[in-house]
Amino acid sequence: MQSQQYELDQMVNYKITLLEDENGLSGRLQILSHVLQDAQLESLSSLDHLTLIRFHQCGVLRWMVEQGHCNLSKDVSKYSNLLMRFAGKLHFTNCTESMTLGDCLCFAMIEFDGLVSLQWLCEIHGCPHETFGGFNLLYLGAYLGRTEMVPWLITTTSWDNLVGEVCQHKACPGVLAVLHVAASRGHIIIADLLLNFDSN
Repeated sequence: MQSQQYELDQMVNYKITLLEDENGLSGRLQILSHVLQDAQLESLSSLDHLTLIRFHQCGVLRWMVEQGHCNLSKDVSKYSNLLMRFAGKLHFTNCTESMTLGDCLCFAMIEFDGLVSLQWLCEIHGCPHETFGGFNLLYLGAYLGRTEMVPWLITTTSWDNLVGEVCQHKACPGVLAVLHVAASRGHIIIADLLLNFDSN
């Protein structure tokens, strides 16, 4: 079991280096720092975080968080321009008042298939238990057929909470079993995985 965990950690670390483009990331971040300093900007709240996630720029997003340019615990309504730019392209655009930017970005990482970014964000921010447009993270992953993300969510401590919720999305209202959501969308690999995991 320990060797499997080690291999998984190695794979994730390798994927992070690929996604972050290590050879050029530090240079890009220096340029970004210089531009911000030169412009005397105090915040990057107008920057489109969803585009960073869409193009798998986990390294830049992590830098923004570490430098204080991105407040994950801030109410997502302060970033309403983010969702407006992607209106009609996302499966989750109905925010609740208690939704934070970090929660919103977790859902965006499911949407744009950014497993490494999701793992990192859940580690520092926590896995959201909110729903967006009737989906929680697990149901959205099953709905979109995220064959890497659903197995990873199974391994998290949030699994029991996520799997026990009822789906409220208009495409599958009132569905209690995430297996049904995956099967209804034709995602056989995920359905088979959930069956093997003794899902409801």
